[in-house]
Amino acid sequence: MGFGYRDGFLLLFIPAVLMLLTLNFARLSYVSEEVVDYKKMSSKKFGRVFWLYIAFAVLAVMGLVNFQLLAYHFKIKSVFSDELIPLLYVLAMGVDAVSAILSGKLFDRFGLKCLTILPLLTPLSVIFSFKLNPVAGVVLFGFILGIHESVVRAGVAELSGAEKRATAYGILNTGIGVGFFAGSSLIGYLYDVSIDAVFCFSFVTSVLALIVLCVMLNAKHLHSERS
Repeated sequence: MGFGYRDGFLLLFIPAVLMLLTLNFARLSYVSEEVVDYKKMSSKKFGRVFWLYIAFAVLAVMGLVNFQLLAYHFKIKSVFSDELIPLLYVLAMGVDAVSAILSGKLFDRFGLKCLTILPLLTPLSVIFSFKLNPVAGVVLFGFILGIHESVVRAGVAELSGAEKRATAYGILNTGIGVGFFAGSSLIGYLYDVSIDAVFCFSFVTSVLALIVLCVMLNAKHLHSERS
C-alpha cells in the first residue's frame, strides 16, 4: 500500500488520544464508594499474603517468553514469512482481549484460585511456540498475557485496602517489570544454548509460581478464618 513504519507509528496517535479521552471521561463519571482514612495510610502495612502474591506474580511472568523472541525465532528459522509475523501479533492481541474477559468472569466466580491456570499454561506456550504448533503457541501467549493484564492486577484490589491501593499497584507493576526484564534476559541467553533450556527455565519458574500461589491461598484462607 506504500506505507512505512513511520506512517504506521503515526497512526498510533489516534488510539492514544482516544484512550486519554476515555480515561478522563471515566475519572469524571466514577465516584468511589469507599471511604479512605488518610490518617491510617502511613501506619498500615502490607501483610504476608500480599507479599506472597507479589512473589507469585513475579515468578509467573518470568517464565513467559515475550513475543519479540518468538518473532525473532519465527524469522531466523523461516517458520513464517515476514508478512505473517505481524499478523500473528495481531492474533495474540485479539486473544489477549478475549482472555481478559473470560478470565475476569472466572475471577468473579472463583476468586484468586483461578490463577492456578497461569503457571500451568506458561510452559505449554513455550513448547508449542518453539516445537509443536507455533500458531497454537501464539494463541496461548495471548491468552496468558490477558490473564496477566486483567486478573493478576485485579487480585491486588482484593488484597489491599483503599488507603494503600495505589501503592500496592505500584509495587505489583514494579515487580512484574523487574520479573519480565530478568526473565526475558535469561530466556534470551538460554535461547542461544537450546530451546530445551528455555523450556526448563519456564517450567521451573512456573512450578515455583504454583507453589507460592498455593501457599498464598492457604495463608489467605487462614487469615479469613481468624478474622
